[in-house]
Amino acid sequence: MKKIIIITALFLTGITATAQINKPKLGNTNVNTAELQGIKIPNIKNLSTADLSRLKLPTISITDDQKNAKALTSWKLTPNKLKDTYLELQNFFGYSTRNYWEIHSMPMIEGSEVTRWIGGFLFLKFRQSLNVEYRLKIKLKGNNYRGREIYLQIDGFSGRYPVNPNDGTVNTVWTASRTNSNAGIDIGQLTKSNGNQDQRRPFPATKVEYVLIEKISK
Repeated sequence: MKKIIIITALFLTGITATAQINKPKLGNTNVNTAELQGIKIPNIKNLSTADLSRLKLPTISITDDQKNAKALTSWKLTPNKLKDTYLELQNFFGYSTRNYWEIHSMPMIEGSEVTRWIGGFLFLKFRQSLNVEYRLKIKLKGNNYRGREIYLQIDGFSGRYPVNPNDGTVNTVWTASRTNSNAGIDIGQLTKSNGNQDQRRPFPATKVEYVLIEKISK
């Protein structure tokens, strides 16, 4: 049985008072370093689905060596386990079942009309240590994801990450550029590779079965 999750006043305020949302500036610099890849974007959660599409965020892949590296320790979240020592679910917009989270876009209403949609995210908090390499694995429900990517932000850096069509997983690696007990990991919704999005339409609902972070270096 599904249950609606209403998490924070931020979401509730956003649904009824669009004017209070401040859009981030979109003219940010591309970053591609040993620590993190992507574009530095503050408050990605405030962008409309059309804004996210127009950003043309880079598609970021993982090498076979990174994917197969031995894990030294790990942290895992499921709908039945919302905290695992250093990793914790903060909030999200959508539904929760026993087997998966279902992330939805948020409607922004002016008067009686939906004027745009804000991309939904699963917001996590993670305690990371300087110069340690971590691997992130996201398991989506099912495996019919050919030509699909998801939006993902790790510690402020955003990109598009391909979904493996064979097993419905998203994998990436990052090296922490700083020690941070509140590093944000924001898991976004599905989108088509190189596709544009009409702001009057939401992204497809995205079902996440679990999130796994593994430490792969000392």
